[in-house]
Amino acid sequence: MTTFSPIEFQVREQAVKNVSSLSTSVEFLPFFKLENSKAVKQLAELLLDTPIIAHTALSTLINLSADETVVSTLDTPQFIYHIVLSLVLPKSVLADLYCMLLNNLSKSPTIREKLIPTPTLIQANEPIRTQHLDNLIELFVRGESKAHNPHATYDFLAGVFANIAATAPKVFLDKSGVDNVVRLNKLALFTDHQKHKSLIRRDGVTSVIKNCCFDVTLHVELLGEGMEVLVAILLPLMGNEDYDDDDIDGMPSDLQLLESTKTRETDIKIRRLHLESLLLLSSSYHGRTLLRARKVYPIVQRLHLVEVDDIARELIEKIVDLLMRDESEETLVSDKKLQTRKVEKSLGGIAKSDGSEINNEKSKKVIDKDYSIEEVDTDEDEDLKIEPLDL
Repeated sequence: MTTFSPIEFQVREQAVKNVSSLSTSVEFLPFFKLENSKAVKQLAELLLDTPIIAHTALSTLINLSADETVVSTLDTPQFIYHIVLSLVLPKSVLADLYCMLLNNLSKSPTIREKLIPTPTLIQANEPIRTQHLDNLIELFVRGESKAHNPHATYDFLAGVFANIAATAPKVFLDKSGVDNVVRLNKLALFTDHQKHKSLIRRDGVTSVIKNCCFDVTLHVELLGEGMEVLVAILLPLMGNEDYDDDDIDGMPSDLQLLESTKTRETDIKIRRLHLESLLLLSSSYHGRTLLRARKVYPIVQRLHLVEVDDIARELIEKIVDLLMRDESEETLVSDKKLQTRKVEKSLGGIAKSDGSEINNEKSKKVIDKDYSIEEVDTDEDEDLKIEPLDL
């Protein structure tokens, strides 16, 4: 590694700061694309520099990562591997920034493909490598308590999972290669706002669930034995109301006899997402049948009595209409047709997670936020650093 004098270090740090200041304005974006995005590639190389310079370079890449040209420049297996490895390092002060970068990059279909597990043939005596997605889920699960890294919560990985679920929801119904637990079940517990305070974490996990519900062919599996999806959706929508014995009979056990301190999810966007998931599940005969058996109707009925948001109230009314309607041969035929495609116009106005339009309304991705860094904290921690990687 090249040795620099203190003055040379200061000059280099200031130079990177000057470049970083240009990344906060769209006006200077063309500068970073000159000479086949040479500046972007150099910023990526600086991630292996000193902690201060790496921090500034990473913040700059976060600011630039909403641009397709920048994303394509960073779209290599080696760079994605570097991000995952940097997240896994247990003492990296940059882990949460890397999560923000990966969230922005994961809007790219080709980058999502690099994160999705693929079947591999294991040769005799060859160590089994954990898939990228399973590594990320483990970091996310352990991150809330900072059990893996005292400097990172990994909350922003929730957006990565939501982006992956937008195009590959089935991978979340498969079992993790780490502990053989269904991936979605590992995430579902984070929808409880009274136990998990991070809005970013709850919003992202709720979006994962909603994206999985878009695929009608997965409804049987999503609502099957051993899945935590329905509880993850309903618990945030419930207060401390008492229910009649007839209503309790059939409810998931985790929803029965809730404590007097139980409150509903306070964030309206998240409540809407949960209701949209219920509406999507109500689009199939199997979904409606199970939601009726699990006594979803009295739960959303109680919510409707206290809900003040007009959009949420409208969603509840649509759910009730589907759950209370009479089933006929016509509805069964309609459901069979839905088995071959994702839910679209029949539900009216729910934004598809892949950004296409429904009922001529402009749709949004579930995770539509590009994170940016305007000011970089340059406090250096001598004990923590990104170690050089052989990429």
